[in-house]
Amino acid sequence: MRLTLNHDIQPQQGQLRSHDSQDEAEIDFGRLREGLYHALPWILGGSILIGAAVGLYERTLSPTFSATTNLITTTPATVGNLRDTLVAPVALPDGTLEDALHGPVVVNHIIELLNRAPTVTETQRKAFANQLTEELLNQRYNTIKVTSRVDFSGNGVYKVNAFATTGPLAAVVADTAAQALLDWDQGRALSGVRRAEQSLREQLMEVNRQLARPGLPVENRQVLLTSRAQVQRNLVQAAIQAQGVTGLLSQVAPAVIPMKAAAPHPVRDVLIAVALSVLLLGGLAAVRSALDTSVRNEDDLLSLGLSTMAAFPRLKKRVTESQGIVLAARGSAMQEAVGFLLLNLNAAGGAHQNQRIVVTSATSGAGTSSVVAILADAAAAIGMKVLIVDASGEDGTQAQLWAYARGSTHSAVVSPGENLAVDNAVAPGIQLVTVGMGGRWPVRGGDTGAADGLGEGYDLVLIDAPPLLYVADALDIARHTGHLLLVVEAGSTPIQTVRQALRRASQAGVAVLGTVINKATQSATPGLRPVLRSSLLPRPQS
Repeated sequence: MRLTLNHDIQPQQGQLRSHDSQDEAEIDFGRLREGLYHALPWILGGSILIGAAVGLYERTLSPTFSATTNLITTTPATVGNLRDTLVAPVALPDGTLEDALHGPVVVNHIIELLNRAPTVTETQRKAFANQLTEELLNQRYNTIKVTSRVDFSGNGVYKVNAFATTGPLAAVVADTAAQALLDWDQGRALSGVRRAEQSLREQLMEVNRQLARPGLPVENRQVLLTSRAQVQRNLVQAAIQAQGVTGLLSQVAPAVIPMKAAAPHPVRDVLIAVALSVLLLGGLAAVRSALDTSVRNEDDLLSLGLSTMAAFPRLKKRVTESQGIVLAARGSAMQEAVGFLLLNLNAAGGAHQNQRIVVTSATSGAGTSSVVAILADAAAAIGMKVLIVDASGEDGTQAQLWAYARGSTHSAVVSPGENLAVDNAVAPGIQLVTVGMGGRWPVRGGDTGAADGLGEGYDLVLIDAPPLLYVADALDIARHTGHLLLVVEAGSTPIQTVRQALRRASQAGVAVLGTVINKATQSATPGLRPVLRSSLLPRPQS
């Protein structure tokens, strides 16, 4: 029994299915999941590198300590008969204290108080003065911060945080900032009393000026004397109130010296960096997968009505460079994939001799020549007599592939009308010829004489044809010699390109036998199990 196609059985032809705009807009979650799976090593590797970079960067940072002190504020209240002796400012609107802390008046006062602090060194004073001045000019404040928890009536707590390179220095800066805010709050109340005193002094000067006029009537003088006495009493009262001015703020307790640095946190920051990197890189991988329209697995081809006859796994580059495609395929998982291809070809064929299959691709680079060589080697291994016809248009492609297996290989160059019964064995049971000038198959239209006698006496004829979207040779050969096997490269051949190839084949009246997914990943061929190659096809009878 020999491998052939039963011409009474029509192979499955790719049917171009119409898709409405809604189907085109749907997200293929299977493709998305597969894309994320393939990008997982890059995502994890990139995230780990970013986390390591963050960890190394934070090791170069100096430790930063944070000290905190609290200020409370309450609405002014009247105590007995002290109403006229105590002066308090109005309640602070929300955000006022923070604006005051970051204003030039309070900042300069903080610098002044730090210059008088006995526990602060001269170097620390200068460093803090320069840092606070720079923050004031750039309007970016990181050294001293204040947060508030105040209710609508003005009662609440203000938390003052100070950051420094040492714990004691951070506590001193926090207490200094709190004292500067207390002084600012008290000065806010005192400013109103000072303005009242100034107004009363000006009134007193005006009354004295009028009393100094000559010829002033007695009645007018008496009125002015009464007014002067009243102004003097008010002035004395204002001076007394100035002594009892109080602000709304009061410090709860001095800042505690921190023993542990507030920053950096290498472990926490590295974990955050890794998590964010995973999300970012995963998002980029998901977008890339969603926009990728290339063939990944047989499900993508099923949408076009194409059956996948086999999926050839990607061979390691270093193995193919050292051993060649044919020898590398013999000792790898490729054997199981070729077994599936031979089994599917046998299921579609019968006991006829001289089976002719045109192997081509939609575009170049899909690995058509490699598929032909591997398939021929597998068929010869089970006792079939195989002829390889190199019509790919690239001189010596098949000869180069078989050179590794044989040491040196030369193929006969013949025209389509010549006798192909030449003794040019490249391996046991395999012969190779190159057709036409430069490997090109002349387009002969209705001339089928050359095709009718192609490969007589062989069990299997594999024609390595050029890409059918680039050159018409593949369709012309397949139209006269047999069926067409389409090779697509996983992750590279666009689905739209396969759809165009099917349209060309349909217009030329060529039946597409099926497809071979080349350079596929393991996820593209789920469920593959080792198969006894001797059981795929019976050996030809002698």
